[in-house]
Amino acid sequence: MIPYTHPRSSRSPLGSSLARRYAGREMSPQKPLLALSSLLACSTPNAPHDLERRFLPLLEPEERERVEARAPGTAQREVLMTTEKWKRWSFLPEADRNAAARGDVRLGMQELAVLVAWGKPARRTPDERLDGTVEVLTYIRCASGLKRGRFVHTHAQCDGRSDTRELALRDGLVVDLSLTR
Repeated sequence: MIPYTHPRSSRSPLGSSLARRYAGREMSPQKPLLALSSLLACSTPNAPHDLERRFLPLLEPEERERVEARAPGTAQREVLMTTEKWKRWSFLPEADRNAAARGDVRLGMQELAVLVAWGKPARRTPDERLDGTVEVLTYIRCASGLKRGRFVHTHAQCDGRSDTRELALRDGLVVDLSLTR
């Protein structure tokens, strides 16, 4: 048996309250392996990737039904890759794809990458500006509560504070980003 000490603490293992609870106990080397194996057993290898989950709501209804009709995992992924939007996605610049996969939006990004990053907007409105017409996409993001960080379609869907983010598109590219509270 090996005495258990927390790797980040030289004084006491696991902080003061847990140190009192586990004081004098020893931990066998197999326990961390058991915990890791049970964690891996609970994960689903065929679960859809986060990017694929973000992509499904953007598909046309018939394409979405075709993807969802397949078994989750690899079969769904293969059908998803045959859709028109996925083909457009694969031709986007790598910087746009990486930013969208992280949920980031930046100036110069293409509209499809914005939709993958933040989803469908709460509102789309045309706007006349001095330098021409743009399409303004309005997003509502929950700023507190259980839905913190999620984009929703109305402020009432947030269980706390929310903020509004607007971006302007011209010719399918982001030309302006703004945040209003």
